[in-house]
Amino acid sequence: MQEEKKRRKVSGSSIKKEDEESSRIVSPKKQKVVSKPMEEDDTPKSKKELRKERKAALKVEKLETRDLAATDNESAISSTAGRQRGLSTAAYLKQKQQLRRKKERLERKLRKESKERAQEERFCEQNRLRQELKVAQEKANKQKTANSTNKKRKRGQSEEHVDDLAVLKSLFKETTDPTTGATICRLGVQYVDIKIGSGPIIHANSLVTVQYQLRGGSPNGTLLDSSKKFTFRIGKGEVIQGWDIGLKGMKLGGVRNLIVPPKAGYGSQDIGAGAGAMLYFKVSLLGVR
Repeated sequence: MQEEKKRRKVSGSSIKKEDEESSRIVSPKKQKVVSKPMEEDDTPKSKKELRKERKAALKVEKLETRDLAATDNESAISSTAGRQRGLSTAAYLKQKQQLRRKKERLERKLRKESKERAQEERFCEQNRLRQELKVAQEKANKQKTANSTNKKRKRGQSEEHVDDLAVLKSLFKETTDPTTGATICRLGVQYVDIKIGSGPIIHANSLVTVQYQLRGGSPNGTLLDSSKKFTFRIGKGEVIQGWDIGLKGMKLGGVRNLIVPPKAGYGSQDIGAGAGAMLYFKVSLLGVR
C-alpha cells in the first residue's frame, strides 16, 4: 500500500511539471515567455487532457504568427512594388497619381464626345422634321392649286351650260317673262321648271316617257286628265303642239309646269274646261331614248 502511494505522488509531481512547461507560451511580437497560472484542482489531470491543452496552445501560437506575417506583408507591398520597378515609394505614388489623372482626362473626353454625338443626332432629327414639313406644305399647296383649277373648270362648264341654254332658247325664239319667270316659246307656250333633272336632254325625235296631270282654266282648276306613264315621240305629231314645243330641252328626272294656249292645244274644242280655255300641265320626265 505504501509503495502504491509513493508511485501516485511521483506521477502527480511529474504531471505538475508538464503543466507548468505547457503553460509557458512564447509571444511572437515581444518574444517573451508568458506563464499561465495553473488552476488549482485537487484531482490531477490525465495525459489525454494535457495533450489537448498542448495542441490548443500550439494552434494559438500558429494563428498569432500568421497574423503578424500578414500585417508585415501588407505594409511592405507598396515599397516592394516600387522596388520591383526600381522606384522609390514617393515615385511610385507620383506615377499612380499621374495614371489617375490620365484616366480622369480620358473619361472627360469620352463624356464630351458622347455629348457632341447626341447634339449631332438631335440636329439631324430636326433637319429631317423640317424636310418632312416642307414636303407636306408643298403637297398641300399643290392640292390647293388643283382644287382651285377644278373649281374654275367647273365654273367654266356651268357658264358654258348656261350659254348652251341661251343658244338653245335663241334657236327656238324663247324669251323670259320678268314678272312670272316663265319661259315663253312659239305659239305662246310657256313653261316653268320646278325641278331641273340631271340626265339626258329631250331633243327632236326623242322617245320620252312622262307622268302628267292636266287642269283647265287655272293651275288649281279642275283635274281633267292624268297618267302615271305615257310614252310618245317628240316632233311626230303624236301629241298636241304645246307638248312638242314646251318639253324640248327638259332633262331626265326634271319636273315642269307647262301652260298651253288654245292655238297650241285643242283650239276651240271643249275638253271639259270650256272652249278656248288655257291648259295647265304638270309633267315629270321618267325616260328619254
